[in-house]
Amino acid sequence: MKKRIQIILLVLLIGIGSTNVFAQAAPAPQDSVKKKFTANDILHKLAYNYMNGINTEVNYENAKRIYKKLAEKQDAKAMNALGMMYKQGLGVAQSNDSARYYYEQSAALKNPKALYNLGLIYKNGDGVGQDFTKSFDYFNRALSSGEKGAYYAVGYFYYKGIGVDQDYSKAVGYFQSGSDLGIPSCQYMNGFCHLKGYGVPQDTVQGKQLIAKAAAKNCDKAIDFINGDKINKALTKPIKHDAKTSVGTDTYIPGQLTKNKRQEKDKIGKTKIDGLWSGKLVTYDWSGNQIEQEQKLDLVLSSDGNTLSGSWTQDDSISIRIEGSRTDSNWVFTNSKYQKEHRRSWEIKQGSFALVQDGNQIYLKGSINKNTLNTKEPAKPQYIVLQQAKNRDAEITTEDPVSVSSEFIRVQPNPVLKDIHVKISLFQAQDGSIELYDQAGKTVYSSKKSNFEKGITEKEIMLDLERGTYTLHFNGKQTQLSTLIIKK
Repeated sequence: MKKRIQIILLVLLIGIGSTNVFAQAAPAPQDSVKKKFTANDILHKLAYNYMNGINTEVNYENAKRIYKKLAEKQDAKAMNALGMMYKQGLGVAQSNDSARYYYEQSAALKNPKALYNLGLIYKNGDGVGQDFTKSFDYFNRALSSGEKGAYYAVGYFYYKGIGVDQDYSKAVGYFQSGSDLGIPSCQYMNGFCHLKGYGVPQDTVQGKQLIAKAAAKNCDKAIDFINGDKINKALTKPIKHDAKTSVGTDTYIPGQLTKNKRQEKDKIGKTKIDGLWSGKLVTYDWSGNQIEQEQKLDLVLSSDGNTLSGSWTQDDSISIRIEGSRTDSNWVFTNSKYQKEHRRSWEIKQGSFALVQDGNQIYLKGSINKNTLNTKEPAKPQYIVLQQAKNRDAEITTEDPVSVSSEFIRVQPNPVLKDIHVKISLFQAQDGSIELYDQAGKTVYSSKKSNFEKGITEKEIMLDLERGTYTLHFNGKQTQLSTLIIKK
């Protein structure tokens, strides 16, 4: 077991076969090409062997002692190695502050790996405030100093537009340069950009070839992409955004609200934001110029005039509680989290909405700024266009499918007169519970956790509810489902 752990550490330290596209830049073994070795070269080789258990037992204490002696002589590589040891807690107490100290000392001597590692520190917010602008600067300096792994990092920042203005063309340029050097992460992103036509003319053949090359070098993203059969989805032609792009009857631009005429403001002022609003959540690509996805969105809102609370239900399967406050011109939601055991967990950092009139119809429109929970990076830009339900007692159920072809939670009949008859469809058996929230987000019912079988499970909830709109939520180990119910 000990030997297995040593092997894993070795892989992590030297980066051989590593699939982490933002892996820490660690000290490399000395070049095996014949050359005249200095005393410092020999010490570096010895410390490296202690770190990785080469021809000896792993001994972090001996490695640290050697690196500290070298660091006292202003050896930049040794400083970076010490920073890495403190960052990972190898033979020392883990300390982001100590790691950053040694990285900064090494970076001051223009060590490219230390510059790269400082880029990671500020990208992830490890012991410092997350700062994408500073992170980009360090990655860019690392690349200029010869750190080839920074091709992906710089390209990635241009691709998403974090820490720098979004630019697909510049992103592809860096991915191409890294791809030419055989860097798997760059080959994958270069291939993906060719598949989508981001920054280059669309070329599906070259795109597939590049992704296959990355997968052959154990790039996790490329392997997942191929195994998940995501190529056809990637080839789905996005909708280019222009003046004619519309959702329903409404023309819109992300983050920009329609200007209202003076006479329209009176009608908007009389419209209450309370109630059920239904419509679309529109997701754009990173440039904000192409629509990539449209999803069903329901907001159930309740307001006292200054504050706002309610529920956000997306595609009848994602439900979160939201809170907000009123400004002079709009409503602002902040810090609403949706957590699930996969990479797509996110939180709404800010959502700005306003009532807007288009003809005789009042819309709730606005832009959404989300962050992913695992990386704390911005998600793709989103926009909502919603209409208030005219009849809150309208039937909102759908017919049961003939076979279990989807996962869902439904209530029939809906609106509910007395007891709540719930149907839950699952692809796999799992433990879970059923929860019910009112418009203010207060829990009014929560079942004990129990096992739900694969397929359709029916439950009867006997509960004396007041008239209104509620969010019914299934909280499963693998699956999260939500729907709206109305109590007459």
